[in-house]
Amino acid sequence: MIVVIGGRGRLGRTLLHAFEGAASALDRPTYETWWREESIADIRRLLTSSSPEITSVVVASGVLDPGADAQEHFRVNVLLPKNIIVALQDTGISVVTVGTVMESLIAHKNNYIASKLQLADIVASQAALGAPVMHIRLHTLYGGGVPSRFMFLGQMAQALASDKPFAMTSGEQLREYHHMKDAAHGIRALMDAKGWGINDLSFGNPVKLRLLAESVFDAFDKRHLLSIGALNRPTEENYGTTFTKNDRIAHLHFRKPVDGVVQYMKTCVPQLRLGTN
Repeated sequence: MIVVIGGRGRLGRTLLHAFEGAASALDRPTYETWWREESIADIRRLLTSSSPEITSVVVASGVLDPGADAQEHFRVNVLLPKNIIVALQDTGISVVTVGTVMESLIAHKNNYIASKLQLADIVASQAALGAPVMHIRLHTLYGGGVPSRFMFLGQMAQALASDKPFAMTSGEQLREYHHMKDAAHGIRALMDAKGWGINDLSFGNPVKLRLLAESVFDAFDKRHLLSIGALNRPTEENYGTTFTKNDRIAHLHFRKPVDGVVQYMKTCVPQLRLGTN
């Protein structure tokens, strides 16, 4: 059986569905204090005495907002998964964590990216020792509900729902946008392949944020609200890196990024207008 930590979140819920009955989620009160070192013995006891037997633990919980406190990121994004890895050493139970491809691109990292890089280093060191651990670096996800306000899609959705101008940079940044369901199936494929260590969930199909924004606003006939170049161009960004398609997910079908995002936004913006988000 696969256990998902963070089963109430967007990715966690989608993973439970992708595992097709072979997974279950722990209630948040069970694991929310697992970042504390004194919890390691309890983690081991709980996860090794379960029936049916647990084969893998996927840590899908995490603090995503880069504006959140650095200590909160450290506790939830680093210490909690680290303690699970330590607790399950020599048990044969694999541990899968998730991060972001931006770990390898940005020198001056925000709280979120910095915490995920710390976690990646822990996983890499344990994998080098032969532990069945995996850190999957994700691209930008969408789906599973209305986008968060701090996300690029969330900011666009809010502007469209309120009929207000949307200011952005030149939009030359490159991003892969993956639907949550596609990413979940990709995570399952990587787990099945047992490629321990660091894995990028890359499909090799990036899109410039400018094209994405233009396509979204055009779909609502609201191009006049889009103000490209109104914000300064970030000095540290991905302007030229296209990630290599991961062979372990080459057999999967991922939605075309622009078409997928446009269809997603067409469902989200009306919800925001009606106040049903």
